[in-house]
Amino acid sequence: MTIWMTLALVACNGDTTGDSGTDSDSGTTGVDVPDFFLMADDLDSGMLLASWSDGDTMISVGGDLGSGPGTLTRYADGELCIEADVHDRGLWWIHGPSDGEWYAVGFEGRILHSVDGERTVEDVDTEATLYGVWAGDDGVVWAVGWTGTGTNEGEIWQRVDGTWSLHTGGLPGALFKVWDGWIVGDDQIYQWDGDTWVSHDTVWLLDDDTGELYEETVASDLAQA
Repeated sequence: MTIWMTLALVACNGDTTGDSGTDSDSGTTGVDVPDFFLMADDLDSGMLLASWSDGDTMISVGGDLGSGPGTLTRYADGELCIEADVHDRGLWWIHGPSDGEWYAVGFEGRILHSVDGERTVEDVDTEATLYGVWAGDDGVVWAVGWTGTGTNEGEIWQRVDGTWSLHTGGLPGALFKVWDGWIVGDDQIYQWDGDTWVSHDTVWLLDDDTGELYEETVASDLAQA
């Protein structure tokens, strides 16, 4: 089930924090390297958990790691804009397929989708916290998460043609991240082969000749929900 709700984009002028720049490498390479600088410090709105570059703007998401609210920051041209209550649930990850479009996921199936500054809520029907999201250039978006300590199950959600659906549920433990054809989690690794997610389980075997243990990866297709 997908819940749609349009959000008004909050306009704000952030605090000026100073410019980045480049310093010449003090070694023998002579390569200019970017400075590291503090964008923000001691935010009142919780922890920032992930960032994504939207053109020249860096967007970070996070929030209260309890029950919310979510936080979103945008940094560009030396200014930081903070939306301390971007929504009522904390956000764990953000990714977009191209400049001007991104997805952010978080607690209890929370999914925010932004296109050219207009945001919609595309929540999915789950109590799972979604820890990772990947928006591919093929138009398909994947999100992964965990139902919590009670049931301790991982979930994989898929967005195709604008509709989210549960691809696979009931997996044995938390799934933390999905990235460019890979999913990793609690003692789990999956790889997309173009048709399905393939499980890669590493097992230890005993070499009868040497008496030593060695690793072997066993691949199997992941059943779809």
